[in-house]
Amino acid sequence: MRKVVVQLAALLVMACNQNRTQAVGGEDQGLLQASPVVSRVGDAVPNRPGGAVSIDARPRAVLVSPLRGASAADTSVRLSFNVICPQGGTCADDEKATAARLAARVRLVGLAGEVVSTTAQPIDGPVTSPGKQDAPVQAPRNEYVVSLVPQGELRGDAFYDVVLTSDGEAVLGFLGDSPSEQEAAVKAEGSAHDARMRIFTGSFPTIVALELANDAAKPLSSLHVRFSEPVILSSLLTEFKLLTAEGRALGGCPWSAATSKCVDPGSTEVAEAVDYVFNGRVDRKSVMSGQLQLGAGLVGSGRTLGQAQAQAVGGQTTGPARAVVSSLASKWEACPAGGDVLCIRDLSAG
Repeated sequence: MRKVVVQLAALLVMACNQNRTQAVGGEDQGLLQASPVVSRVGDAVPNRPGGAVSIDARPRAVLVSPLRGASAADTSVRLSFNVICPQGGTCADDEKATAARLAARVRLVGLAGEVVSTTAQPIDGPVTSPGKQDAPVQAPRNEYVVSLVPQGELRGDAFYDVVLTSDGEAVLGFLGDSPSEQEAAVKAEGSAHDARMRIFTGSFPTIVALELANDAAKPLSSLHVRFSEPVILSSLLTEFKLLTAEGRALGGCPWSAATSKCVDPGSTEVAEAVDYVFNGRVDRKSVMSGQLQLGAGLVGSGRTLGQAQAQAVGGQTTGPARAVVSSLASKWEACPAGGDVLCIRDLSAG
């Protein structure tokens, strides 16, 4: 059977990797790197009538912003997709129609079940090829960005699920999707497949993802932490604790990319992702089976965690400010599969 190579966008792991910290004692502390583009080799699909061969030419669209678990999202949040067009379809020739096709398969759903549809915004940067001066011809593009916005503003301080539907017309996914999640979306030809992630339309700083080096032969020197929104790093000095399963503190500090040292107590440096550098080498099992504790004083983009907890969320208040404790046991996976990074892709999922 003939095979065709279908280019699929990178559906893996955390953004905000551009602020990588560098050497302490000659060792690179920025252990985690952005994943490369993933290529898939897919079999051509024989049509039953006459045994002819057809190619899966559905556009592939990956939501790259906002990220999983994002908070501080605007009530008119822009959903940005990287779109890749396989050969043989109309995706490259008609970007406007492709954007409309995606919009019909993306919706936001509130906790009460209310559904907000999306609509496509005009596509930026049309490329033209030589033609008549009064009627330039747009050159086909195999990759471009589509932006969708809700049809009407979302409620403030509310959780929404971003729901993507893959079917016989398009394949959609999230940045950070696992190989099995990618496969489920690609296989959705005869029936629809829904995938979802949650965002919050207000400041609610918390940890959503973690990464560490996948090298059992070496002790750990750092842990990469991604938050739901930018936080003031100096607030982590008192509000972030990493504990073993027995409750013993694993000492360390948030690392400043600006000063290449531990964050100073009075620093106003802000970041959405940070390397937490341990005071000494630690056993990876202590981290992987441990727990994280975030204090109510963590400062995000407009609120502390405690202030966010006191707000009405989905019509209910969360009660008095409290520490947030997350167990890390049994949540780690290789990212990508078989790769040199272990991660928890969505700590917000529980």
